Amino acid sequence: MDHLRIQCRSVPAAGARPATNELELSDYVGLFSRRQIYAGFRSGLADTAPLYQRVLGEAWRSLPQPLRAMHDLKDTLVAEGRATVERSKSVVARLIGSLFGFPRAGEGVPVKVSFRLQDGREIWRREFAGRVMQSTQEEGRGRFERLVCERFGPFCFGFALVLDGGRMNIVVRRWTAFGIPMPRSWAPGGDAYESAEDGRFNFHVEIGLPLIGMIVRYRGWLVPSATVRPANFAFSRL
Repeated sequence: MDHLRIQCRSVPAAGARPATNELELSDYVGLFSRRQIYAGFRSGLADTAPLYQRVLGEAWRSLPQPLRAMHDLKDTLVAEGRATVERSKSVVARLIGSLFGFPRAGEGVPVKVSFRLQDGREIWRREFAGRVMQSTQEEGRGRFERLVCERFGPFCFGFALVLDGGRMNIVVRRWTAFGIPMPRSWAPGGDAYESAEDGRFNFHVEIGLPLIGMIVRYRGWLVPSATVRPANFAFSRL
């Protein structure tokens, strides 16, 4: 309580009573500014609202327009661009990268990402020079509430969406393997964020593992290229 007394202009009166009006969110601003703590308000949105808007709540309005456009999924969306891909040269990291179908290393790699809304979930199909990765994303429930849940086969990752200026950081908070909760310290990690530059959607993704290090890093840009489902590929059910 000492740090709260210092923060407040006046010391609360003694005695038992409801303390709901003793402190306001603004009283914590000074304390929060010295730490990576973010505060805000959430309000419920209709299930028909885009996934990222439901998870971000009022913060959705703060997203740069290229990010809102990419995540404002109503039915289908296709985006194309270029990426720089780096891969670890360690044998173990290369084996893991091949197992999960991570893209091969290269500069100016053509990228095509296709999004489709199905049964309340978003299906993401990422294609790097013909190499495909597919996952599903949905709003988290229970232990994953307020997170975006992304599923790659038997693995499920709960991501927090954290706005930092014009950048949206994507941070792993929880994960499971074959439905079993796993220690967060074992989770794949690395910097992952979305931003806007030159009016385009930009992405930066690093995936690494404890004791193994970086497995893959890819970064680049995308622009929407179509709003109808393309005829030359099909989504598979997961």
